[in-house]
This record gives sequence, structure tokens and C-alpha cells, in this order.
Amino acid sequence: MKHICPNCEKITDVQYIKTNEEITVKGERINVPVEYFKCMECGGEFEDPESKHDPLALAFNEYRRLHGTGSF
Repeated sequence: MKHICPNCEKITDVQYIKTNEEITVKGERINVPVEYFKCMECGGEFEDPESKHDPLALAFNEYRRLHGTGSF
């Protein structure tokens, strides 16, 4: 797959990566899925600007679910 890398500013092959990462919310680590591209030219990683996937929002929603809160 070809994409413009915002790091090296080249049109290059990229690898789509889907994994889990921990995001800390109010001192608690929350495991959430993340999606991004890795440039095969420079090794830089970047998000798809057209993606609606928001790991930070997922982490906050999971924190609220776990603690039964609607707000912070």
C-alpha cells in the first residue's frame, strides 16, 4: 500500500499496524486497540488522518465503564 509519509514526505510503501497499547487514565492503565501506519522508507509511524478511530476516547470510555462514572 502506498501513502504519503508525513515524516519523510515521500510517497512510499507503508505497513498497516493494528495492535493494543496501554493508555493511562487518572493513574490507571487501560488497554485499547490502536491503528496506525509505518513507513517502510524511514520507519516513521503515523495515524491515518481519515480514520475515525480514537484510542484516547476509547480509553476514557472504558475507564467510565469500569468505574460507573459519567464524567471526570
